[in-house]
Amino acid sequence: MRIVIHSKRGEALPLALKLKQSGHQVWMVIADADYQRVGDGLVEKSPGLLASRGRKPDIYYFHNPGHSGLAVGLREAGYKVVGGNMWADTLETEREFAYKMANSLGIQTPKSYFFSSVQDALYHMKNDVRRWVIRAGTRPAFSTSDQKQQDFFMLRLLNENPACPVMLQEYVAGNEVYTESWFHQGKHVFSIGAFENRRMMDGDLGPITDPQSTVAWSYQRREPRIVQLLTKKLFPLIERASLTGVIGARAILSNKDSKPVLFKFLASSPRNISSARAALLDSEFEDILRSVVAGRMEKPEYRTGYGYSVAVSVPPYPAQVRLSGGHYIGGVEMGGSFRPCDVAMWNDEPVTAGLTGLVGDTIGYGDTIEQARKQAVRSLDRIVLANKQYRRGGSASRFELDLFKLGHFGYEVPAGR
Repeated sequence: MRIVIHSKRGEALPLALKLKQSGHQVWMVIADADYQRVGDGLVEKSPGLLASRGRKPDIYYFHNPGHSGLAVGLREAGYKVVGGNMWADTLETEREFAYKMANSLGIQTPKSYFFSSVQDALYHMKNDVRRWVIRAGTRPAFSTSDQKQQDFFMLRLLNENPACPVMLQEYVAGNEVYTESWFHQGKHVFSIGAFENRRMMDGDLGPITDPQSTVAWSYQRREPRIVQLLTKKLFPLIERASLTGVIGARAILSNKDSKPVLFKFLASSPRNISSARAALLDSEFEDILRSVVAGRMEKPEYRTGYGYSVAVSVPPYPAQVRLSGGHYIGGVEMGGSFRPCDVAMWNDEPVTAGLTGLVGDTIGYGDTIEQARKQAVRSLDRIVLANKQYRRGGSASRFELDLFKLGHFGYEVPAGR
């Protein structure tokens, strides 16, 4: 196949590289001008979507929300397109819209408040003292049980960007579960499940970051209970929007009643989820695109058991500062058990591109979560990279407990369990 992948900041590099290694002709378009060097020397680039049309691609894939206008133009021109749906993009990027819609459909959400400035949010927090999940602009969510740390975060935000819109969510105690459902022309095809750990340090210490460890599995049923309680209520709207792509839902299974409390919809497949699923099926994404080109998306043939991914990064990540690139990465094959992210080639050697500090993911597979984690960590230990850092442990045992609770509360448990 001839494939063009549109990515905001090069996040789709692991997918593009894997497709290239499978023998497909792949071009990656990176929208953000500051991130153009991600993937240099690993995959071929196209300067833009207009130029890519001259390559006569079989299919376009839009990895990130926010570019649906371009995708609509391609569909109208007769191209096959996955992702880039205007309604789905709005669902992810407009939080207030998503929450109002979820509530109107009877999907349980945490009590949420939306503010146009940091000062307004601070005023509310002074009059309503409790533990909040704070979502400010495009920053990672912030949550702590320490009131002083919460106040410090808000005061720092006030100093840095006082006009930043802020969303305050009531903290919900429970177990986080991610569910992802794929659609073709608005029709539901299949769903997968996952757990994530979004902190660098064991014991859930430190700031919330990009996911550091992830376990994924394939649901055997087309509509497991978690889908029936969350995304199925969207199905009529998804059909009306004629979505070909994905809708993900991050939710908490509340300790109070074991029902899922939605806190975010996604219109894209996150990097960490894709990496963990790649351990269940090496050709997953290739199979999805090929079936869409053929006119009918089909569920890939996943293995039973568990896929696991561990993120590897370099300091000062997760601090949001520009890094220095050029650090050599050795001991591992690009695109095999290591899925590169912030990586480029220099003098025929893989190096850190120096843009995010999140270098990539190692992946593993096993009949148990612990087996899958050990395989991913073995690959990570082989990586030669100065100052590499990753979450050292704890996730597998916590994920096993989460899985037990899923089964205890009547949710589907992976077939490999």
